[in-house]
Amino acid sequence: YQPYIPQNTGTFGEFGWSGVLRGAGVVFFMFTGFDIVATMSQEAKNPKRDMPIGIIGSLVVCTILYALFGHVL
Repeated sequence: YQPYIPQNTGTFGEFGWSGVLRGAGVVFFMFTGFDIVATMSQEAKNPKRDMPIGIIGSLVVCTILYALFGHVL
């Protein structure tokens, strides 16, 4: 884990495992923003089929982008 997690600076959330947990919390709250997709079900022609596809598809795409961005950083 050494190349990916720098040493902690002594401040909570700056680096180290506390920084990893802080970043995980931020990403969790970013994912909760997907509830707007569920509120758009009124405008879908076939919401029983389209809503799961839209929610799962957007979560998969954003998860891949977050993972790639985190790996690059």
